[in-house]
Order: sequence, then structure tokens, then C-alpha cells
Amino acid sequence: MSDLDVLLEQKAERIEKPTTSWRNWYRATALIRFIGGKEVVAGEIFCGVFIWPSKDAAETRMAQDLVDPKCAVAASNSRYLGAFPEGTRP
Repeated sequence: MSDLDVLLEQKAERIEKPTTSWRNWYRATALIRFIGGKEVVAGEIFCGVFIWPSKDAAETRMAQDLVDPKCAVAASNSRYLGAFPEGTRP
């Protein structure tokens, strides 16, 4: 293997793939009871159940949820912390 091959291989290892899985994270400001029985108490940090292909898609969905009547209680009892790559917590 030549020196050039070694350098190219090292450079390829340093290039990171863009994040392709994003989740929305929230902090509860009051007790939230979700359908299915899950409860989140005030102060607890929790994530949405869906995984989005981009940060923009996650943030767009969160904005849509704010005006959705089905999400009104959860939206009014939580504070949005942002969209984070899957596996990362705020």
C-alpha cells in the first residue's frame, strides 16, 4: 500500500455521514397522560415516538402538532427542547 493510499484511507475514515435519524425532545411542565397509559411528570424530559429523516422534518412536524387539537394537552403541558440526532439527549 502506498503512502497516498494510506492518506486517502485515513481521510475517508474521518468523513462522517450526515445524521439521518432525528427525534423531537420536550420537557413536561405538568403531568401528561398519553393514550396507552404512559405518564410523564412535570420536569421530566421525554422524546416523541417518531423518528424523522431530517432536523427540518422533525421541527416542521412539531410546529404542526402545536395546532393539532389531538396534541393540545401535551403541547400546552410541555416545552419544546429541539430536534436531536437519534441516540442524543438534550
